[in-house]
Amino acid sequence: MILVGLLLMAPIQAFSQSQHHDWITSLTDDKRTVFAYNINPEGSILMESCSSSSKKCTWLMANDTPCAKDASSPALVNSEKFSDTTTLICGGKFINDMYSYKFLDWGSINKFIRDARDMGIAISLPKNQFKIYRFSLFGMTEAQRETEEIWKIISSYNKKSHTNITGSRVKFNTNNICKILDNNHHCEMIFNFVI
Repeated sequence: MILVGLLLMAPIQAFSQSQHHDWITSLTDDKRTVFAYNINPEGSILMESCSSSSKKCTWLMANDTPCAKDASSPALVNSEKFSDTTTLICGGKFINDMYSYKFLDWGSINKFIRDARDMGIAISLPKNQFKIYRFSLFGMTEAQRETEEIWKIISSYNKKSHTNITGSRVKFNTNNICKILDNNHHCEMIFNFVI
């Protein structure tokens, strides 16, 4: 399972990651995108991706159901705590033979699944068919919190100048940020690179 996950995420080239039960938080090599994700046993991915360049977080699902880029698709989201419909927008090819789907209204769903253990997403297909994708939510809240904390720090850092008057690169003041995060693992994850 872990090997499948690493192979699927290889194009993202994350340099560091932390595990939160069934969820992983990771940061891309360019240090501009941080994401939390879960890979189900079938290899489908549910992910929150926060980018400092787009200045927002987006929830995505990647799976083997083909879709046309920018096409919308109705879906049913279900957990033991909540059930509702949503709209997914196709992002086109993701990696390998997978396609990405962006959740249009994840915020309204997110607040209801925070305490749930599992979630199912049913996507409608042509000819009155549908396909169901199931994901564990065990560890999602912790991974999401860590992702958004790191994203805020990276976004804040990327807005500022990073050179001193001699033109030399300036390093993070890691002590202050580590106190904010109050967690040594977060600090290792963020600062184990030279900016």
